[in-house]
Formats: sequence, C-alpha cells, structure tokens
Amino acid sequence: MPENQYINASGWQQDVYQNFILYSPNTQIILFIKQQIINMGEFNCTHIKFKNFYAPFACLIINTNTHEFFLVRDHFGLEPFYYTIIPSEHKKLCFGSDLPDILAHIENPVQDQKQIANVLMDICISSLEYTDHTFYENVFRVTPGHILILNNLNQMSKQHHAFWELKPGGPRINYATDAEYDVHFSALLREAVHVCCQSSPSSVGLEFSGGLDSSAILTALDAEKINAQLFMHIGKVDDERKYGEQLLKQLKSIYPLHYISADDFDVMAVLDQYKPWFAGGAPYLFFVSVQTPLYYLANFADHN
Repeated sequence: MPENQYINASGWQQDVYQNFILYSPNTQIILFIKQQIINMGEFNCTHIKFKNFYAPFACLIINTNTHEFFLVRDHFGLEPFYYTIIPSEHKKLCFGSDLPDILAHIENPVQDQKQIANVLMDICISSLEYTDHTFYENVFRVTPGHILILNNLNQMSKQHHAFWELKPGGPRINYATDAEYDVHFSALLREAVHVCCQSSPSSVGLEFSGGLDSSAILTALDAEKINAQLFMHIGKVDDERKYGEQLLKQLKSIYPLHYISADDFDVMAVLDQYKPWFAGGAPYLFFVSVQTPLYYLANFADHN
C-alpha cells in the first residue's frame, strides 16, 4: 500500500511490523499492539485486547495486504482521534489529534450548520449525546471504546466494533457499613485519578467549585501527591468560594489558585466564536482548555 493513500496530519509516531503499519501518539500502545499480533498468530484486529490497555490512546493499524484501516480509540475517548477521507483519483485517509491539523489538508472546509444547531440546542436542554460528527462536513472522530474498520477507501465501507462498553446493571456490591463503602469508594477514586494523571502529572488543571464532585477529586489528587492548577469562579452574587477555601485549609496543601469572574460570560457567543477549534458541545471545552499552556490561561485569571 503506497504512503500517498494516507496523511499523518499530526505527526504521530510510526512503526512497521510484517505487513502492518502502526501509528499512534503513544509509543506504549504501538508496542502493545505488536505484542498482541505476535501472540495471536493469525491477525484479527477485533481480538486485540484493547480493553486491557489502561491509558489514554488512539492508534491506526494499516494492513497493507488487505488494504484495511483500523482506527481505535481508548475506552472513554480521552485521547482525541479525528479523520476525514480526502477525495481525489485515489481517496486518502487523513488522520490526527485535532481539528486544525485535519482542516489544514482540506481545500475548502465547510461547516455543518445542522450539527452546530443540534449541539447548541442540546446544551440548552442539557441532553448532550455523543456523536461522531464534528462541526465540519465529512470530518469525524472515532467513537470511544471502538474499532472503526475502513475497507478499501475508494469503495468506502465502514464497520464498528465495540471492544469495551460501560454497562449498567453489573454485579451488586453489598457493604456491611457506611464506612466500608466510603473506604472502597475512596480507593476507586484514587485509582481513577492516578490512571488519568500518570501520563502528565505535572500539568493537571481542575475547575474547583467547592462542591462535592470537585472536592472529592481534589482530595484524591492530594492523597496521590499530584499537583494541580485550580480555577475557581467568582461573581458579584454570593458564590461558593468559602466551601472550597475551607477544604484547602483542611488539606493543608498549597495549590496555585486562580480566580476567574464569569459575570460577563456569554456562553453562546463563546461557543460560536470557538467552534472551529473543538468538535462537540460544552463538555469538550474543558479538555481543550486544560491542554492549553497555563500561561495562556493566566492571561484571563485574576491572581489573589
């Protein structure tokens, strides 16, 4: 398969094993896939145990013998993975980590106004649902926890295979006491925080409201000795700063704390302004922001 049939828009790392070309921003997942291929003998991508790789990842496996492309994304979609098919005499798969990288290879990007309207409406009624579509026509993202199989780009058939799903109704857990429940919940939360932060423990950002959710996460970060930049909203009306500040006193830990006023924040205007830079609704804005260098964020923060 000639290399001009695909475009590595974000400069992912590449490796070759037998008739397979492997791409990923994560070296460990490439090594994991190679070992899985060795172990299975006859290749079948759906038999690779991606569900056992507990770290954010996105990867592309190209089978040069069968002209198949396997696009894979981690359980919760923590690692971005965008793609488009560029039309030409021989269609090309363009893939990467963010929308600007993909859009740089599209001659005339067209915004999908229907998708934009759907997302903004979902935000208003608080019923946002996941979709592979982005704000641009023919630009998609890979579904978390799935393998997307593309067969022959010119004829273009797609298959989706879920390697993992978060299913409700699991085995019931009975606790003897409330304290036993608290201990187990705390251990699970600390494990989740450790797994999510292990790839970049020195660049963690937390929107800290002083409420139950952010307070529980901050407590877990503190227990794991993970530093974090804290961003707290302030307002003209009475806010929840006192609860957050009380927790910081109890933890006796010093975290950089940035106070941000949101009184003049117009969510619709901001979403409309920045829709070229992210693929979905409000939940995706936070992940875009925390990957921005902190000195950019500091320009918008009032330091006390």
